[in-house]
Amino acid sequence: LISWRYTEQSGSPIGEFAAIVLSATLGAMLLCGSTDLISVFISLETLSVASYLLSGYLKRDPRSSEAALKYLLVGSAAAAVYLYGSSFLYGLSGSTNLVTIGLEIINKPSFITSLALVFVLSTVAFKIAAVPFHQWTPDVYEGSPTPVVAFLSVGSKTAGFAFAIRILSTTFSSFDEEWKLLFTILAILSMALGNVVALAQTSMKRMLAYSSIGQAGFVMIGIVSGTQDGLSAAVLYLAAYLFMNLGAFSCVIIVSKILVIIKSVAIIAVALVKKLLADLDDIKLSCETPRPKAPPSDFCKRIKITRSMAKIIFIAKPIFSINVIYSNFLLYQ
Repeated sequence: LISWRYTEQSGSPIGEFAAIVLSATLGAMLLCGSTDLISVFISLETLSVASYLLSGYLKRDPRSSEAALKYLLVGSAAAAVYLYGSSFLYGLSGSTNLVTIGLEIINKPSFITSLALVFVLSTVAFKIAAVPFHQWTPDVYEGSPTPVVAFLSVGSKTAGFAFAIRILSTTFSSFDEEWKLLFTILAILSMALGNVVALAQTSMKRMLAYSSIGQAGFVMIGIVSGTQDGLSAAVLYLAAYLFMNLGAFSCVIIVSKILVIIKSVAIIAVALVKKLLADLDDIKLSCETPRPKAPPSDFCKRIKITRSMAKIIFIAKPIFSINVIYSNFLLYQ
């Protein structure tokens, strides 16, 4: 809902944008309910490809194209890692069903099984932007359109956590000590790095990106507990995080539009003051032209005083401070 007006004002086709958003939503929904390695990969790629297109939707903006390219490269590597881990699981169990794989590998603890677990968790960590698989997040958030960032921060992350809960509780239920240890390490790193680095950011989008990394660590704590209460707490936290994050990015969109209006008013005000100074210079020049037997009039004295006042107005700081504030918030869009 917050993206329609933004897309129209950017000059992009609204129909294509809606189709891509619906495709990404469909991929996220399928990923949440998939119980087969093949269906997981198809839904994962449906969500990922739509996310790449959304990140680079503003074709005239080089930052958007750069974000899409970075997201594509890192996402392709994550998909390849998932396929590699899935091939190990299929080779060990002879099936692509997650429940069947879990039953088959209970009595087959081996190095290959541990390697498959690491590969699958790497893909999960990429989707939820957990440290150290978070490098793509700040750059993609900063370059992508703001409504797209809002969708990626809640839709893609929620689907990734749903997939993590499903595959860890069914396929790797017999390896709970191993994946809980790995998730604990990822949670601690995500919470520490995400919240600390966010304090040093000067861009609102990058700050929210690192904040989302820290929030992923909090959700992972509930999953690591492995209890019904822990999973319920993780789901509740995700629900609250969804509304808070969408509200934060909505505020960013509103502030960016207000700053555009303020800058336009400031530009008009500066132009009017410059025009006034130019007219006053012309009048002063005509008044200072030597004329025989013509004493300086009171009108010329008033012009000098008015010109001095106009200079004071022109040098005033608020007009220029508006431009400085706008330049700092320009990356919000």
